Amino acid sequence: MHVDLVPVALRGKISNLLPEVLWVRVSDPHLPPVLMAVSAGHPVRLSSPRERDALVGETTFHGSLGAARRLIALVHPAEMRLVDRRAQLRVKLRKSIGVRVSRESNAGHGGNFATGTSVDIGLSGMSFETSLHLAVGDHVFITLVLEHNRAMHAMAQVVRLDDTPQTAHDGSDIQRPALFHMNRHVTAAVRWDAMAPSDRQNLEDLLLRFDRAVNS
Repeated sequence: MHVDLVPVALRGKISNLLPEVLWVRVSDPHLPPVLMAVSAGHPVRLSSPRERDALVGETTFHGSLGAARRLIALVHPAEMRLVDRRAQLRVKLRKSIGVRVSRESNAGHGGNFATGTSVDIGLSGMSFETSLHLAVGDHVFITLVLEHNRAMHAMAQVVRLDDTPQTAHDGSDIQRPALFHMNRHVTAAVRWDAMAPSDRQNLEDLLLRFDRAVNS
């Protein structure tokens, strides 16, 4: 759910099913304080994870018992749909990667190569930091070593670039040396275009192991 535009994820188990509502016992040991702002009618996404997919339904908050809100009631969702959990998983991963720009670069730096650092990765794409000059729409070839020294190679397309400057405590831009601007790091988000089946399987295994560790 989102409370004041802040995403709030809660884990729990269904404790009782009634004709109009279902009661969920929250299992998270520490509830975020922002949860106290939730009132009846607040939108909630209900998800029941399985091995490779999940049942997802849109519902609303109905009420709770106790000041700590450990037992909450949700309106029965009108429908539950099956979604591929693997496509939604994103793993925060900080590793060195190799990035080569295709010769047809919109930024005019085709063929250039540089190392970068991954930020997160999923089955649909990844984000990474790099000093390469890129443009949205550029195609790049990425090399990344996953677990157990398994190298993954993939073609991808740049879909977003973020080079927002850092700011000082007074809100002004931090002044950086001229050399930094020549090699300025940006965060690029890419969507996978092509990947060998074995590389995709290795990536999928990594994501599922991470998901099981988080939700166990």
